Amino acid sequence: MKKWKVLLGTVALSLGLFFAVGSLSSVSAATWHNETPTVLRGKWETKPFKVRYYYDDGHKGWGQASWGYHITKHHIGGCELQTDLLTGKVTKTNSSGPYYHIHSYSNFAEGSYKVDKIKRLSRNKLLIKSGNKNRVYYRVRHFHIYAKPLS
Repeated sequence: MKKWKVLLGTVALSLGLFFAVGSLSSVSAATWHNETPTVLRGKWETKPFKVRYYYDDGHKGWGQASWGYHITKHHIGGCELQTDLLTGKVTKTNSSGPYYHIHSYSNFAEGSYKVDKIKRLSRNKLLIKSGNKNRVYYRVRHFHIYAKPLS
């Protein structure tokens, strides 16, 4: 009788260990989501820089412009100088180390799929790597995206 109890206890313990070890699964470092992280949402703009400005009457001058980026829960978009804001629908996002990878698709151009690599430098400052361009953006309340002549 005592042997049966020891044997039954050993079997129960070994089965418990077997299921405990078997239920451990490998953890993926990158979990994909379908919306942008809250810390990245908002309106972002670069510091103004000098550009060549062309007037309607033909003469040239120097002007000031900046780049803009608008990030919402399901859309991400950017605008350059006096162009309209071109947005894309976010298809998936993940974070890897200090970077967020945001995959988006735009219907404006056939097959315009892009990946933005974003690093949050501070609460009001982002480094956005889009294509081969790296730009630092600052949080703003309103866009000031226009080219204006320097006085």
